[in-house]
Amino acid sequence: MISEPFALSIAGASVVGVLHLPRRQPAPCVIACHGMGASKDSDKYLLLAQDFPEAGLALARFDFRGSGESGGLGRNATIASRIADVEAVLEHLEVTRRSTGASACSARASGAMSRCGRPPVAARPALW
Repeated sequence: MISEPFALSIAGASVVGVLHLPRRQPAPCVIACHGMGASKDSDKYLLLAQDFPEAGLALARFDFRGSGESGGLGRNATIASRIADVEAVLEHLEVTRRSTGASACSARASGAMSRCGRPPVAARPALW
């Protein structure tokens, strides 16, 4: 498995993530969207980072602004800011020409993902 850290700048704050790739390329990519009070380094996302590449899928896990290693303040997080974060991660993955789907845990992460309106995500969401 290959891990590629990435950092994006959105409205002056960093969004930090890691892309986990299977050995066989190209591979479809799942974007993991954490809930409030969680981060890309939550146990479930670390487990997915091991399991998805072994199953032939890439996984992009990232911290929304105001969470984990990303910049910004949690109290400033809104559905709109989370939508912008997901869209920036999608754009980053599109630049690398990856087919994407997404998963979200919690109502706020699901809301951000499902309302972002991007066809690659809207076509293959997994919400829990």
